[in-house]
Amino acid sequence: MSEPNATEAKKLVLFVEDNHESVIEYREALKQYCQTHLVRTLNGAVRFLESEQGRQVALVVIDLYMPGNHSLLARYESSARDSLITNQGQLLAVWLREHRSGLPFVYLSAFLEVNSDDSITGFSKAAKDKDALVSHICKTLNLDKHSMTTDTDGSTESAGTEQTA
Repeated sequence: MSEPNATEAKKLVLFVEDNHESVIEYREALKQYCQTHLVRTLNGAVRFLESEQGRQVALVVIDLYMPGNHSLLARYESSARDSLITNQGQLLAVWLREHRSGLPFVYLSAFLEVNSDDSITGFSKAAKDKDALVSHICKTLNLDKHSMTTDTDGSTESAGTEQTA
């Protein structure tokens, strides 16, 4: 893959993680290949994905265990009570399948206990397997890890925090 020119926009990866410090290393490792954006709540993720900028998201990295009130996903939570969905990150995955069916996602969690019937990809924060996650994202988005560089950081954050470019 050739190096992107100034008019070619870098692909956008959305991190949905309540503890921003746990994904700093991952976002830092990705910044030379793509842009990243962080939201700290599931409601923030849904709102961002429904926004104009959110329509540019090429892949979502979801923390499985998110605390707090997730009213935008309440419909999925109530319909999933008798199913195998056991955590808030999986509820966001159900929402993605319904509203953004072609959008790939991966789970990132310290406790990676994904149900066997949920055919997804997950990475463990505990293992700090940064290279495996970066490689997976680059492969999924058809990014060449050896030819892409950037002069800017390319990361942003929302849902109650300041944005930086």
